Amino acid sequence: MPRWPPLHPEVAAALEALDAIGMPYAELWRLLHPVAQRAGCRPPSYWLVRRRAIELRRRKLERARIAAELYGDMVTGRLPYRFR
Repeated sequence: MPRWPPLHPEVAAALEALDAIGMPYAELWRLLHPVAQRAGCRPPSYWLVRRRAIELRRRKLERARIAAELYGDMVTGRLPYRFR
């Protein structure tokens, strides 16, 4: 069972695009209302938007950490950590 209900694909895409600029959760939630209306669905709750944004930001930080580690390995001439 999913932890929260699925978002409409247009709303999910808008959430990812708006979160890329690090917008506050409440502003992100407010801007998703017109997108949900155009998609013909109910707007997501504040808590759902907040949870999704937190998860997106956590994934972004994890990817940045891995990229920094790989870059450090490349610069020092070592094999990437996955091949050691």
